[in-house]
Formats: sequence, structure tokens, C-alpha cells
Amino acid sequence: MVAAVVEIPIAALSVLKEHTASGWAFFLGVPAVALITPIGKVAALVALKQASEGAKPSFRLAYGAVLNRFAIVLVASALWLLGVFAGVAALVIPGIVLLIGGQCLLGAVVVERQGIRAAVERSWKLVRPVWFAVFFLFIVVELAGVFGDALVTAALSPLAPSGVVSELTVAIIARVLSAPLPYSFLAALFLERTHTVSSDS
Repeated sequence: MVAAVVEIPIAALSVLKEHTASGWAFFLGVPAVALITPIGKVAALVALKQASEGAKPSFRLAYGAVLNRFAIVLVASALWLLGVFAGVAALVIPGIVLLIGGQCLLGAVVVERQGIRAAVERSWKLVRPVWFAVFFLFIVVELAGVFGDALVTAALSPLAPSGVVSELTVAIIARVLSAPLPYSFLAALFLERTHTVSSDS
């Protein structure tokens, strides 16, 4: 649930877009989500690493680790997303390759404290041997998150009174319940691959 905290502002932005006729909410929401999501992903990774080492996951330590590398996390994440979008716009396949190949990028930046170039190389080294497996699991996990969000929303919406506050409450609950799966997948992938690669070295 450490990472689920960042889903609250994302849920608020989604409801705001639905109730705002102008396009500014959309253009505000896209960069905001692009900035917020990496924070949750890295926090989940740090928390899961703590648990794997026998320690109790700490909200303070998880987000403290993110804030300690905040600038480089944002830059690395932005460059990665730009590369993915450019690759998709060009020939589609390069974008998909970059999307999957960068799944361990933020882990290398925060947990291993590497610079952007070294983190890119590290992520590719970790993912490349199992690229197709990661691609398949990525699709399954993302779809599960989307369907989970939709199912919770469909179940709660008829029970909630009409109004923006009710919509926001339902949106927050749906995202908080569905978000941990994608975040946990990324964290588990990084920890498993680093352990496997270290054992093989």
C-alpha cells in the first residue's frame, strides 16, 4: 500500500478532467501523471526490498529513498518515456522494445544509485535475457490493473450518491485497490533479476 498513496492525486486528476470542459485539465494531467507514477513505482520497489530483507516496510524510508534521488528519477523517467513515445511514433516496435527494456531503469537509479547512462545499460542487461517473458507479464499485469479498476468502479458507483465528492471517493478506492499489482510486478521483477544476474556472475 506504500505505492498506492500516489494514486490519490491521479484519481483526483481523472475526476477533474471529466468535470472540466476546457483542455487545460488534460494537459495538466498528462505531465502530472508522468511525474507522479515513477515516485510510486520506486517507493514500492524500496518497500518490497525492505520486506525481502526481513525488515518491516517503512513509508518514511521508502519515500525518503525516492526523495534522495528525486531529480535523477524524474530525469531518467522523462527520458525513458520520451524515448518510448518517439519509438512508437517512428516504427512502433522500437518503442515497445524501449518500454520493456527500461522496466528496471528506476530500480537501478534508486536502489543501486547509478547514473542515468549506467542505469539504462543495467536495465537492459537485466531485462534482455527474459525480454519476451517480461513483455507478456507486463501486458497481463497492466490489463489486470485496468480491469480491476473498472470492476471496483462498476461495483461501487451504483452505491454512491451523485456528486463530484462521491465520484472522487470511488475513483480513489478503485485506483488504490488496483494499483499495487502493476507496482509490485515492477518491484518483484527488479529484485528477481538482480538476484539471478548476481548468482550467475
